[in-house]
Amino acid sequence: MWLSTADTRETIVQPEMVPAKTPRPSIIAVHAAPPGMPAPDVPAPPLRDGSPRPMDVPALPRIAGLVERTADGSTLDNVRVIPVLAVPADGSARLTAVEARQGRFEFGPEVVAQGVGALFCVWTEMHPHKSFDFTVSAPTGRQLTQTVGLTEVDGPLDGLRITLDTGWVVRGHVRDAAGQPVRARLGTDHDERIFWCDAEGSFVVRDLAWDDPDLALTASARGYSTTRCLVPVPERPACVQSIDLTLIREP
Repeated sequence: MWLSTADTRETIVQPEMVPAKTPRPSIIAVHAAPPGMPAPDVPAPPLRDGSPRPMDVPALPRIAGLVERTADGSTLDNVRVIPVLAVPADGSARLTAVEARQGRFEFGPEVVAQGVGALFCVWTEMHPHKSFDFTVSAPTGRQLTQTVGLTEVDGPLDGLRITLDTGWVVRGHVRDAAGQPVRARLGTDHDERIFWCDAEGSFVVRDLAWDDPDLALTASARGYSTTRCLVPVPERPACVQSIDLTLIREP
């Protein structure tokens, strides 16, 4: 939609007759078009770049953001985000929860318009589980919840950052005796999860519960002897333990 200037007409009022030696300037009066008279189309005044000036349309409200781990700021999956009304509904309003995908969630204007006062977040830990010849993810029974009051948020509601303390993190590298990276396979004594090093030999193990005992980490690769080390639980506020593992080639 574009703005247009109001219709104007110029009426020149002739000056009254005066002696020739004392002329009076013309008086120009601007009046709106009389009622009932059609107004001609008048183009809007152009901007400096030559384009017409658009009308400012307010952005539609929404609630959106990211769910991250407290330990290292990585995005968190398996999070159910549930909107909570500021005023309890009479049962007629039903708000649908969303599942955070790669940590991202969003609620549109139709939800915001109902008066959302808080977000209730539920994280469920999922670990791989072997079923016949398939490996599927299954819940471990461990859950974390957190309520975020939107009235306490200092900033826009479409840029929320919600953090959940899912536990501590182990990160490190696996190399051979010459210092070259090894694409090793890693496992722990806490669960059945399997981790793989990347091309640089780097690995990350996340979501280790604070109340679990020290972590026994095993690294193995074809052509190398298996290495096992014990990683202690860090003392808070530290959340990350860094280690380097060395694999020895088999004779």
